[in-house]
Amino acid sequence: MSDAVDYALKLAEAGAWAEAIAALEGCSDPLGAPLAAVFDRRLCAQRDEARARSVKRHELANLVSIALANLEAIADGTLARTPQRLYNICGALRDAGRLLEEMRETESDRAAEQMATRK
Repeated sequence: MSDAVDYALKLAEAGAWAEAIAALEGCSDPLGAPLAAVFDRRLCAQRDEARARSVKRHELANLVSIALANLEAIADGTLARTPQRLYNICGALRDAGRLLEEMRETESDRAAEQMATRK
């Protein structure tokens, strides 16, 4: 195994996918190209996961902001307190709770995957 492949594997083990790919550029070792392809797929998956987390955080913030704005408007008398409005606020908070739980589960799964990879 070449020094470049060995170095790239150490970088990949640390989760530094882009750096691992860069370390394999121009590598003449027959493992270089296939490893770079695997690392590239992992880097793409990592970016997709980051985008998904960002979207979920945005959705969570929107749900909480909407519920809070409605509650404040009801409290200061700008909006009338109606059963439908309160039901909608409860629904937004329920959705926020589900989204938060989903984010926790995803993060827990990701942490477990990282621990398993490091063993």
